[in-house]
Amino acid sequence: MMMLADVTNGVVAGFADPHAAQSIGWALIIVVSIVTGVNQVMKLVDRARGKELVQQPVTVREATIYVRKEECMARHNESEKRFTQVERQIDDLRLERKKDTGDLHNRVTDVAREVSALAAETGVQTQRLASMDAKLDRLIERRLERM
Repeated sequence: MMMLADVTNGVVAGFADPHAAQSIGWALIIVVSIVTGVNQVMKLVDRARGKELVQQPVTVREATIYVRKEECMARHNESEKRFTQVERQIDDLRLERKKDTGDLHNRVTDVAREVSALAAETGVQTQRLASMDAKLDRLIERRLERM
């Protein structure tokens, strides 16, 4: 007679088997099939009760309230005014941006000129210091020779 421990060991050993993944796959397929079947049965029950939703085609019917031509034109004119104001504001912002960009460009150009002038002046000063250094070296050498 087979013991419970033998059955449990067989089941546990089955999960360690590489074919256990296939068993899990089949179990998932069975669960999906059951859910699909239950869904179909529920639809059948709803259809039998008359609760089935039927898609209605688009129905065209006459409006109960109409907009008068004067109201429509007034709203149109109001929208046109707003649109014109927005366009004017956008144009003003564009001009302001161009002016600011020009000012920034001028400032950058001025700074670049100043940096260039400082670089040239630094180069001249470096040359002067190098010549002074050479003169001092010669003076020191002369003094050392006289001693």
